[in-house]
Order: sequence, then C-alpha cells, then structure tokens
Amino acid sequence: MEDYDIKAIECTDLHCPETWEETVVSLSVLDMLRENTVHTQLDLTRSFATFSHPEYQGLDGPPEGLQQEMTQPLIDSITENIVGHNGFNEHYSINKTLYTSLLGKHRVMLGGMPETLYRQIVGNSVTLEELQDFFRFVLDKRDQLDHPLSIKQASLRFIPHILQTPRDLYQTSLLKEAFQASVNMVSYVEMAQWTPIQRYWQPAPHGINYTEATRIPDRLRGETDEMLIEK
Repeated sequence: MEDYDIKAIECTDLHCPETWEETVVSLSVLDMLRENTVHTQLDLTRSFATFSHPEYQGLDGPPEGLQQEMTQPLIDSITENIVGHNGFNEHYSINKTLYTSLLGKHRVMLGGMPETLYRQIVGNSVTLEELQDFFRFVLDKRDQLDHPLSIKQASLRFIPHILQTPRDLYQTSLLKEAFQASVNMVSYVEMAQWTPIQRYWQPAPHGINYTEATRIPDRLRGETDEMLIEK
C-alpha cells in the first residue's frame, strides 16, 4: 500500500486504549451506527454530531420540529450502544449524568477499565492455587458476617489489594492524562475508589502513569492454557 510506512499505525490493541482520547464518546460513531453508513455519508444537518449546535439548542430557534425529532433517537442510541441493559443498571447516577452531558455541549470520557485488560493483569499476577486460596478465604469471611453479601462485594472488601487495585491505578492514570488536556473537568468515580485515587495521585515523575497502569505482566512460568481459563 502506498505510504504505508507513513500513514499506518504501529499497533492496534483492542484490549487497551492507546490514549485517553479513545475513551471519549463519539457522537459521529453513534450516527454511523444509526444510519449504518460511513462518516462521509452522514447528513450533518440531522445528526447527533451537530446536536449541540445553536440551531438545535434553541439559541436562534431550532428548525421546526428538528430538536424534538433528534432528541429521542439520541437517547435511544445512548441507551442501546453505551448504557446497555435496556437503560437499567446499578450506575443510575452516572447514567443520568451521561444522558444529560451528551444531550448538551459536553465531551464525555468513559474511564472504566476494560474488562479484558483487567482480567489479563490479574490473571498473570497470581497463580491458580493462590486464587483458590483467596476464594476460600472470602467465603470464610463472608460466613462470619451478620448481613448478606455477594461474592463480588465480599471479594472487593476482603482482598481489594488483589482485585481492586488494578482498576484504581488505571483510573488514576487515565484521569491524570486527561487533566493535562482540559481546563475544567467533572469526574464521577465509585465511592470505594475515591480514597485510593487520592492516595495514588502524585505529580510526575512520581506516582502511577498510564503506561505502567496498562502493562500486562508476563505469563506465569509453567502455566497451561487450561489453568489460565480456569482462573
């Protein structure tokens, strides 16, 4: 291919965003999904990408019925392609902010750690025997409680240094990268991550950086594919 060495990218890793900019919600992508076409074929006079234009927002008066016509399709697209689960899940407050921001004039970054990256980091950090010991430990601790607790909640409570730390480091590093390119930013994180993020938030060259937070450890020596799948 002509100019391949100039225009091509070195590597595409679907398990890890290259930069924080890849985590920003693209209204153009939602447009392409809705119209089932490429970006060059989009009608920008009736697109999500230009929804926040003054003509849509009513500063000069939107075209007759245009704002109403585009609002519900945009809400439906956010529900289907971003929120999922028919719009109902445990992150109600964050979802509310997501809809409000995308319907306005704000750029939205989804900073949650990709599940595949998380599993690779944890899976290559502990052995199968250690995970089995952790599981038995969590079950014993949960049985001692006076109130019901799911396996997931109990695991995050009793062994956060194993299961929660990779997510804390990832979100801290991602926010540090994004803050360098913004003037104002409002961030929403889980309550359990508020304290760890403050602890890890140290200015360069100290503290965690994005390269280290997304680094996948080498596979454990002697581990078979079956053992990795079981983990």
